[in-house]
Amino acid sequence: MVRYGSPDVGFILQGGRSLLADLTTHSIDREAIIEETTVLGDADEQHAKVGINKAAITQEGFFDDGTDRIHDALVGLTEEIACVSDAGNALPSAGVARPCVGIKGQIQVNYQRAASRGELHKASASYKANGIVEECVLLAHHVARTADPGDTESTSHDNAASSAAGGAAYLQVSALALGGFTNVQEERAKRNIERQRLRLTERGLGLQERGLDIRERGQDITAQTSAERLLFEREEMHKRFGQQKVEFDAKQLKLRKDADGAQMLRFRTTIKELLDAGVQPDDRRIRN
Repeated sequence: MVRYGSPDVGFILQGGRSLLADLTTHSIDREAIIEETTVLGDADEQHAKVGINKAAITQEGFFDDGTDRIHDALVGLTEEIACVSDAGNALPSAGVARPCVGIKGQIQVNYQRAASRGELHKASASYKANGIVEECVLLAHHVARTADPGDTESTSHDNAASSAAGGAAYLQVSALALGGFTNVQEERAKRNIERQRLRLTERGLGLQERGLDIRERGQDITAQTSAERLLFEREEMHKRFGQQKVEFDAKQLKLRKDADGAQMLRFRTTIKELLDAGVQPDDRRIRN
């Protein structure tokens, strides 16, 4: 058993906004609804679960109206996807990932701003969960990525033998500045299980869209005939040049200039390596 304290809170993300720098308290209260089943002849009260769960979330912190800070997150009284880690912000170690919580949707029911003499202004809010609250594991930590980072297969989470269908992946993007890249392609992968991809592009990606539950996009990762085992995450960054719209994995192609200064693309890998990486012969990696 491992005990954690306030310094161990790894992240509190709501709709892509990081609120860790503003909050002083955060709580998630989960409850299984029950009904009394005491009948005539019973000497003791009886209860049974009705099969419905509910959750309430509360948070308090300092008021801050900076861009993407707590006021921006709370003033709209909207429903957001949320992810919370009370056990740090680190990759899996020795096959065991850090626990975290994924909230498919939390409907904000109030927003309170408080000013008191001799104190900094405070901001607080409460929410009702709209849908499932899931106990998750952290496959990729919340840090800035400035280059093609590859995957976390070497630090994967051992999910043990399981053939249960279903599952979900949560993705929170708190900032996106692509620079020369055109998009980031994200995968949540299971060994021997179909991989699901989600592409992020700078254009049209508003703050309200940055908290994503892949389940909502029709991309549940379901078990096939093989048993699920290792869970990991893979990222790719893509670039695009000129009107040819050449898209590529940065680890497979590189750009050079020939003698007359024209831009050329040179493969730095073999066809066999591309096939081993899953590129099919009819893939249109270069499109006119």
